[in-house]
Amino acid sequence: LSTIQVAITLAGFLSSAFAADKLAVRLYVFVDPGLVYPSLRTLLVVLMTIVLSYFTLVFGELVPKRLAMRRPEQFAMMVSGILRFFDFVFRPFTKLLEWSTNLVLRILGIDPDEASSRVTEEEIRILVEAGAGCGDLQETEADLIKNIFAFDDKYVSEIMTPRVSITSVPLSSTYEEAVDIVAHASYSRFPVYNEDIDDIVGILIVKDLLRVPKSKRGADFKLESILRPAFFVPEVKKVDVLFREMKQQHTTLAVVVDEYGGTEGIVTMEDLLEEIVGEIEDEYDAPVTSVVVNADGSYVFSGLLTPAEAGRYVPELDELKEDDDFDTIAGFVLSLLGYIPEKGAQPEAIFKHLKFTVLEMDDRRISRIRLEVLPDKSSGDED
Repeated sequence: LSTIQVAITLAGFLSSAFAADKLAVRLYVFVDPGLVYPSLRTLLVVLMTIVLSYFTLVFGELVPKRLAMRRPEQFAMMVSGILRFFDFVFRPFTKLLEWSTNLVLRILGIDPDEASSRVTEEEIRILVEAGAGCGDLQETEADLIKNIFAFDDKYVSEIMTPRVSITSVPLSSTYEEAVDIVAHASYSRFPVYNEDIDDIVGILIVKDLLRVPKSKRGADFKLESILRPAFFVPEVKKVDVLFREMKQQHTTLAVVVDEYGGTEGIVTMEDLLEEIVGEIEDEYDAPVTSVVVNADGSYVFSGLLTPAEAGRYVPELDELKEDDDFDTIAGFVLSLLGYIPEKGAQPEAIFKHLKFTVLEMDDRRISRIRLEVLPDKSSGDED
């Protein structure tokens, strides 16, 4: 790099100092043979400097750079020998420049050996956006890179399955009762609780349940004898930290607890991976549509959708992700209503120019919400 900079500087300096002056003198003699107008020479020197600078920039910098960007391997093979020669010729000069630069930096209190070419996350994001925009990166590839950067910004509470959606097994269950629960749930691991869901005592793995000998499946069956230890994590733990811990613990399910030790939800390894690669649907997953875009421009959101996820469709909702009072769109609508709607009722709530309508309830939880973007009155008044 130093060799290239020195060569470019010398080329510009020499062309300005010698070529422009020589050409200007010849042109001056041709235009004014009698040398009547001395100031014309100065004007011609300036003119030739501008012309030479133009050709130097176009053919000496811009065109070679474009060629190198279009065919980097071919261009590198073509000029590598020339660069190696000039690197040898200019080495004493480049070493002197490097020593002088480092000396000035040390005087200013800057360590010249410290890495200065750090690439920030924001710069990589910009490159990804540019690559996706020009077609060099596929949309799925760009989404993967973006999701990886967002992975360490999320908390466990944002991706967990909430406690109301947990399928758990009572510790007092008989063998037949436990089999009946797991057969209807289509999961491979289940939290087991003693008195209530806040008192989880272990994890039941289906294959351990099926391996129980027939002779021990009767009245003397004890569920605690086949339980695996539960892995508890706080709801404020970062997702990337949990991912590393679950790999170290060789576990695929973690129980999320709040500051009082109560169960908030569960997180599986699949939940973590889905934050990077998107939804992973197996043969037991029923098709779920979290967002429906209607023909009239309105939306139907799942109540479990987070403000950040809904913000991809309605940017105003993305601003709500900083609010600690709720984690889902359903929680936000409840905060607007101030009460829990009855089943069958379809109350409405207005936020700015957004109109929310409760479409469906699941017990005391809002499961489906209709969102209409109303005309902005402030912009209408200005018109």
